[in-house]
Amino acid sequence: MTLYSLPVSDEKRMIKSCSDLDSKLVKEKEVKSEPIIRNWRNDSFQLMNESLDLIMRKYLMSEEYKNFQGYFVTGTSQKAISLKLVYQMFEKILAHYKIDIYSVWNDMADSAVSITSVKLNVDMYCYAGILLKELKEFPYTLYRALNCRIFTFCGETKMMSPAHKDIFLKKYYNWFFMIDEQKTPEQIRKHLYNTICYNVVNYFKGLNEKWESLNPKSPKGRPRIVLKIGEIKAGYLNPKCYKGCMVDQFEVFEALMVDPQKILAHDDPIVAKKARILLRALVLLDSEGLDEKWWKKKGLVPVSDKQDYIFQGK
Repeated sequence: MTLYSLPVSDEKRMIKSCSDLDSKLVKEKEVKSEPIIRNWRNDSFQLMNESLDLIMRKYLMSEEYKNFQGYFVTGTSQKAISLKLVYQMFEKILAHYKIDIYSVWNDMADSAVSITSVKLNVDMYCYAGILLKELKEFPYTLYRALNCRIFTFCGETKMMSPAHKDIFLKKYYNWFFMIDEQKTPEQIRKHLYNTICYNVVNYFKGLNEKWESLNPKSPKGRPRIVLKIGEIKAGYLNPKCYKGCMVDQFEVFEALMVDPQKILAHDDPIVAKKARILLRALVLLDSEGLDEKWWKKKGLVPVSDKQDYIFQGK
């Protein structure tokens, strides 16, 4: 059985629950398998992914974009630069992605969420220019699978009441980009990654509950374990993950995108299992774009049949 394979009968099914996610990944000895990805040369979505990736790579190497980067970092550029040209390219790319752009020009609020307006066009242009570079890190088909239709630019998004936390989070990570909150390339990249992770996790019913069940719990009546300086709690990638299930998922997701091979072989088996959960969810959600070729570019290269468990749920 190849690394990226599922039973033929399951390949065409829409899997939207965590129980399905597990059961459909269990190795079935009696069922023949075929690669989860069809030949991309015969697949219009794969052709779209390849075409957009080429367009993006060429533009990011252009003088126009290099000048923009110089402007963003230093506030100056050796050549005259129109930030609007970069923004217009951003609009063209999103049009290929079939994603519209909406900008909030008036403050708005309800009982759950407060959203402030975009103050200056130039700030939005700069944000879009940085976001443009990060878009290519994920295939067009993933945005399509997540039903991403609109990118919304605003100033800030704040929660009005803790009682409406779930409503606030759904809005905050509904492809909203906060110009006054995310000001650096790292913050912009981090927010995009968090947004994608949030939508992937919430696509599968029950995944949050499964995730929380993996975290070790201290038996009642026993004293809390005292950690040494620099020591990390069992089951967690880093101290940021202690903040809650969602932040834990964000941190593992980012590590998976940076070096999948490393986190899937993490010394802590719980952390490695969390990474496998996200990996399996991504592959099931977008089998057309997040194929073997894409993961190999990320550094995930199977060295033996033993690593086949990554997609088989062992």
